[in-house]
Amino acid sequence: FEGSHLRNRGYYADEGIHFRKFGNYFTVRKHEAGWFFTPTARLIKTDTVENDLTVMSMLCSSMNRYILNVLNPQIHFNISAVESVPAELSYEARRQVTNYVKQGLDKRKIQQSLEETKLEFDPDQFYENMESLVYERERMESLVQIYHGLIDNEIFRAYDISKETVELIYNEVPKNLARLPIADIDYATDLNVEVDQQKEIDDLHSLVRDSDGEDLREISE
Repeated sequence: FEGSHLRNRGYYADEGIHFRKFGNYFTVRKHEAGWFFTPTARLIKTDTVENDLTVMSMLCSSMNRYILNVLNPQIHFNISAVESVPAELSYEARRQVTNYVKQGLDKRKIQQSLEETKLEFDPDQFYENMESLVYERERMESLVQIYHGLIDNEIFRAYDISKETVELIYNEVPKNLARLPIADIDYATDLNVEVDQQKEIDDLHSLVRDSDGEDLREISE
């Protein structure tokens, strides 16, 4: 608009990571090439994509979320607070947490490919998982949170955080799902669907394929 002042224009569409200035707890997201960031977000860019993901793992860790909540008791996260959090790991720890981030991002992309309202929506993936759609979305979300928990475990070890301090941290931020028993069952192979119910599911496949561009809310009506 006339009179608008665009800041940091040279970084627009660059790949990196970004964090929101507000929220119940601190969150960092992958910032893909070609994306733009808004005044409510802050772009972080290192010298390599690999290092971007390492920084992402550190900033998203429960330890640093807890620290940032203490430094920012309200809902806003400022740049000076983010610059104050610990961000040093050994080579082996960096390699491990970066690998967990990559796997978590892969699972998040699969989850979003099954969401009609997401940019990453993939109709083919949606059709293939039609019979267990809700389960598959929730399974991907669980795996994302498990990888987050594995990152936490690495960082707690790296900084020699005591068990008592870990419990204190988890009183303030989401729990570590990697601590729980994990049963990653292939739901699609364990379906016990009656013949009539299966027919309804098959009809739904046809209905969606023949929808001619309608979204699922219109089809369901």
